[in-house]
Amino acid sequence: MRELSEFYKITKSDAKYVSKMFERAFFNWSLAVALEPNDEIRRTKAHYFYVVSIRHLIKYGEAYAPSPKMEGAAIWVHSDFYKMSTWQMIKNGGLKTLYHLGVKKMMKGAKAIEFAENLTSEIMEEPHYHLVWLGVEPELQRKGIGTELMNAMLKKFSEEKMKEDLRKGAEQKVKEDLVLGKIADLENIDLDEDTIREGFKNLAAQTGRDMAQLRRYYEENHLMDSFRNQLLIEKILNHCVQGASITEAERISEKSHEERKDT
Repeated sequence: MRELSEFYKITKSDAKYVSKMFERAFFNWSLAVALEPNDEIRRTKAHYFYVVSIRHLIKYGEAYAPSPKMEGAAIWVHSDFYKMSTWQMIKNGGLKTLYHLGVKKMMKGAKAIEFAENLTSEIMEEPHYHLVWLGVEPELQRKGIGTELMNAMLKKFSEEKMKEDLRKGAEQKVKEDLVLGKIADLENIDLDEDTIREGFKNLAAQTGRDMAQLRRYYEENHLMDSFRNQLLIEKILNHCVQGASITEAERISEKSHEERKDT
């Protein structure tokens, strides 16, 4: 059995090539067909759907291929980092995907992914590693490539390694939260009562429930802080999309992090 160290570790720069390989490997996948029934369009644009997820998973999980030729790929991630926030989707190219695939296809794909995420969380309540993608070039399928990748990964997942990987992912998440906080400070982004009311109005429209009853439920169950935080994140992201300097905020957050280390 090949050790994982004998496989090629996929990096961020490989995301485009992996997505293209998945485009071919999953050409007849039911979800891909449902999103785009037209064979020619699916043959040339499906990679836009995969690449956002791949970039996220490369950053937080484990991604390997038999070699740099990308004959196949297996991508795993810990359950705590499986889901992507709206902020992470934008950073990983979600707006470009939206442009190429259109709103309707993106919404259909998002609903399918949400369903899979919810189903997985119901079945697997304990923390675990999730095999998100396993694909092999069509002409190389049924030759044991996928099995080799899976066996090597399963061998690696000792309890000690899982804790180490989880720690690294948690550090990255803290850094991203810091960047969002810096953007809010730089651009004086805050919540007022009108924004909170609008948030409950939208939630009521989505759920079909009375807005006053929803707010009362959130207040009685101590959920208001979480609701405000989500609204603030959405407000920051909307501001970023409209032209805020994310790069500058990242630079400042890095600087403040270094300053704290020095003190």
